[in-house]
Amino acid sequence: MVFVSSSFIPLPVKLLNFSSETLGNETAIKWTTSEEENLSHYELYKSFNGDAYNKLANVAPNTSGEGINQYNYFDKTEVENVYYKIKMVDVNGQFSWTNVIKAKGKGTETSNHVYPIPAGNVLNIQYNSDEISDATITIIDAFGKVIKYENQGNLETGDLITLDVSMLNSGIYFVNFAGCETLSKPIKFTKL
Repeated sequence: MVFVSSSFIPLPVKLLNFSSETLGNETAIKWTTSEEENLSHYELYKSFNGDAYNKLANVAPNTSGEGINQYNYFDKTEVENVYYKIKMVDVNGQFSWTNVIKAKGKGTETSNHVYPIPAGNVLNIQYNSDEISDATITIIDAFGKVIKYENQGNLETGDLITLDVSMLNSGIYFVNFAGCETLSKPIKFTKL
């Protein structure tokens, strides 16, 4: 005899639709729900490769919890393919995930230059993308784990950023630039 145990607990929310639409240099992420009783919030996640996701935003649910609820979130998309998923969290901390959707961005590649490759103790980044206010730089390992998080203030085209990477083990890493409404395409680099 085999017993199967499941810890899956359905949430008090019914997802009716989850989609995206490209509008110029933005992607509109849209979802429709019903039955939002005891729902705490939604967490929207974004990925450039479909494997490593970063949280993009928290979205509060409709306070009435009744009827059909429509949500829109606008994300500036600087790359051709972006993946999104939503974590639906109830007031008790239980959660479930939506399916993953793939959005087509405007397809422009950033021209940020990273050197030296492979990196030793420092990594230099010549920032050549759009300006970002309240910028942060995140270094992520090949498994999607955040290794370093650093505030940079405002970044403008042409800025040179020097990062201390001496504490990193040898391997492959990614650098992300994020601001109030911007998340750049990750830049891959190798550490000696």
